[in-house]
Amino acid sequence: MSPSRILLFVLIIFFGVSAIQNESGGFETGILSGFNYFSALLVLTLTIIAVFTDKTAFGNNRKLYQLLPSFTGIVIIGFASFMLIRREYISNLKTIITVRNLPSVRNTWKFEFKENNWFLLTDMNMFGSVMYQGKYKRVNDSLFILRSNFSTEKKFPKTGFLKNDTLYWAETDTMIVSHEQ
Repeated sequence: MSPSRILLFVLIIFFGVSAIQNESGGFETGILSGFNYFSALLVLTLTIIAVFTDKTAFGNNRKLYQLLPSFTGIVIIGFASFMLIRREYISNLKTIITVRNLPSVRNTWKFEFKENNWFLLTDMNMFGSVMYQGKYKRVNDSLFILRSNFSTEKKFPKTGFLKNDTLYWAETDTMIVSHEQ
């Protein structure tokens, strides 16, 4: 492979890892939301370039390794697309319970517990919000967070207890139920 194609391959991997991290982590909304898809669009552009250069290189030298940059880019785009479709699927599920923080607390969170045991967590900040997702389990009046892509230094609740219109998280905040079906 030529040095320019090696550089193209390295750039696809570098921005591909960034795109996958963006899609699997928290999703920015608000002022910074324009940067959410930058890495994915760059990988898409680099992959299109790689397809054309790989086609030429493969035509000259019929070795399968010549197709490695474009194959890698296509796999990364496919995985990032899957993560995007999954996030949209979770967002569009019917919300069963919505809880918000009490006024004047440290965290400005809103949990939306959805069908199929998925939840969305919206963490408000100065520039907009970051949306996280995960799985939960509800047993009677107890909520258990099984897994989440929440990744900040804030303390994240794992177990909560519903009583009337209040959700009490063990070892963290108390939240108000603003919607329940």
